[in-house]
Amino acid sequence: MAEAEDRADTAEEPAPAPITVVSESVLVKFRAAGGAPQLLPEKKKIKCKTILEFKVIADHLRKLLLLERADASLFLYVSTNHVSPSLDETLANLTLLYGRSTAKGACELEVAYALTPAWG
Repeated sequence: MAEAEDRADTAEEPAPAPITVVSESVLVKFRAAGGAPQLLPEKKKIKCKTILEFKVIADHLRKLLLLERADASLFLYVSTNHVSPSLDETLANLTLLYGRSTAKGACELEVAYALTPAWG
């Protein structure tokens, strides 16, 4: 009987289903990392078309953070895996690989940003 209780305690909850189909838009949520300045709550997320390249996200964040100088560094990471994607990667591919699906079926992609390298 004790063995059955032990097995019940160690049972893991099922992992969320991976995204297999990406909708036409994705909700991109921004999170500061490595001492980067925080964004205002209304600026912490945007909805984008998935056909766009990741460069659009980088350019948008540069404007929000007032990084207009060409030599100003901005480091971007997706997901909790701290992957730094190429700027020419599409949001559709990044959402398939690192995104998550909400309870309503929408797609989300979390992007962490930093002014200095936050993860190696």
